[in-house]
Amino acid sequence: MLHIIINAVLFQLTWFALVMGNIQLGLACVIVMLCHVLWRVNHKSQLWVFLLFVVSAGVITDTLMGMMSVYEFEQGRRTSPIIPTWLILLWLGFALTLNHALAWLVTNLKYSLPLFAVMGPLSYWLGAQLNPQALSVSLQYLPLLILQWAFMAVLIFWLTQQLTLNVADSRESYELH
Repeated sequence: MLHIIINAVLFQLTWFALVMGNIQLGLACVIVMLCHVLWRVNHKSQLWVFLLFVVSAGVITDTLMGMMSVYEFEQGRRTSPIIPTWLILLWLGFALTLNHALAWLVTNLKYSLPLFAVMGPLSYWLGAQLNPQALSVSLQYLPLLILQWAFMAVLIFWLTQQLTLNVADSRESYELH
């Protein structure tokens, strides 16, 4: 149970650090999370595949949302079409919670679909409220945001059905088939 708390606390610290613009602290938290997860998971190669898929899907969907002006990053000062580094790190941190702190959620689409559809857009909106210089969210596109996060819930559920990620402690293993 302690590893779940550590994972959740590290993600919250990561979220606040990155949203507030402290990339160094956010990166440090993501590195600690990654080391912690790698220490806990038995099937490391499957974890890498899982992380690659989740982070790639997040980067692609957020980049598309940015291109459609649903999100605006850094007050329009960006020249790259890809989302900012801090948001890529945030996607990695989020992916690192999915087989630990959020393992109870991602294996059940009945719960993950509505919670992702609400909490995903809410997280972006809260981030925009805390640091409007880094991110703005156009709520007129709320249906698109809900669809983006519903897609992520289905993708993550599907991935958990395809992969086996065991937490190293046999008393607290999450079998994801």
